[in-house]
Amino acid sequence: MDIDYKKYEDNVRKVDSNYMRNVLKKYISYFKDRRRVLDIACGRGDFLSLAREIGINAIGIDNDPSLVKDATSRGLTVYRHDAFEFLEKNQEPFDGIFCSQFIEHLSPNDLMRLLNLMHRNLTDDGIVILTTPNPRSLIVHLQSFYKDFSHVRFYDLELIKFMMECAMFKVIDAGIDKDTAFQMPLMTPCTIENNFLLNKKEDVPDANLEIVQIPYQQRIDEISEFTDLRSSNGHLLKVINKDILSSSINGSYYAAADKLSPVRLKGIFNGLKYYIDRIVYSFISRYLSGIYNDMWQYNKVLVDQQSRLLTQQLQLIENQDRLLKNQEELLARQSLLIEQLHAKTTKLEKDDIILQQQINQCRKVFAFFEEQLKKENDTISTIIELLKTNEASYNKFITSIYEPHDIYVIGIKYANRH
Repeated sequence: MDIDYKKYEDNVRKVDSNYMRNVLKKYISYFKDRRRVLDIACGRGDFLSLAREIGINAIGIDNDPSLVKDATSRGLTVYRHDAFEFLEKNQEPFDGIFCSQFIEHLSPNDLMRLLNLMHRNLTDDGIVILTTPNPRSLIVHLQSFYKDFSHVRFYDLELIKFMMECAMFKVIDAGIDKDTAFQMPLMTPCTIENNFLLNKKEDVPDANLEIVQIPYQQRIDEISEFTDLRSSNGHLLKVINKDILSSSINGSYYAAADKLSPVRLKGIFNGLKYYIDRIVYSFISRYLSGIYNDMWQYNKVLVDQQSRLLTQQLQLIENQDRLLKNQEELLARQSLLIEQLHAKTTKLEKDDIILQQQINQCRKVFAFFEEQLKKENDTISTIIELLKTNEASYNKFITSIYEPHDIYVIGIKYANRH
């Protein structure tokens, strides 16, 4: 089947390299003192990358060109080879072989052939590590195993150990890889961080302003515009901008004030007097003119309102005549409705008798179902008691559903075949 396996892993299996590194790193310790290590079906080279980080001389082989290209682009030593052909032609033995997630792609005969070739390509006391999906995990059966079109079958842990012993390996460790355990998704609180940057615009005094110290005993809210202050050099100053009052380290306050001379003060006073006179004259003229216009408008409004009231009174008289006629029509309709209600009341009395009969029948039916329900409750209670007695079996079944994804077997080559 000609399929780009790297593209398949990215889009279907969605392999996470960080997750794979966390799973594989515990196996690296077995190869620390090994001089030459082989990774069979190395894929992207996650194991090789970990080996390179701690100085292990390791090479990898894989039969998929896209995966080989991806691994070599990251500086890893990876060759495109069929595992069986490579092991049959190899002349220089290895003292460690790592084979992860590969044997499930093989038939039992091919697996036995692979184990024999591994034995032939290892030095005495060479180590081999195999990992494969856990056949006892129901989640693996339902979700992950059959996503890979090239998977052939599961291999039970005891079966792998037996086959390794048949290939003259001594199994030194085997079990379930707890790092691949499935976990239920958990809700995590969402943390929201709000960062606020407050930009304060500072007023920059011009050259004619002088900074003066306000006595500590005097409160800021008592200082108004044009409050008399004196600077340190004795100048008579006026506070011209109360908004830029600020607090110093020692608790005193500072304000921007303007330097004022006696001549300048007199000019300011004359200008203010002329400005105030103009404002008073303009205000009086506008006030008197407004009073006259308001009186004329008020009289006009009164006349218009009296005309409207007369018109409304005529309309009310006409409406009263209409209401009288409508009342007569309503009385006639009420009489007709009373007759209709009497007829309906008679019919409801008959319906009530029929309804009472139906209620009696329903009570009989309910009594029957109540008796049946009691029998069902007794049956359910019996089932619950049976479940309690088999609680251990039930818990074992639940545990099997969430068994970890992988199992592993670690073996060492016997020095001589028997």
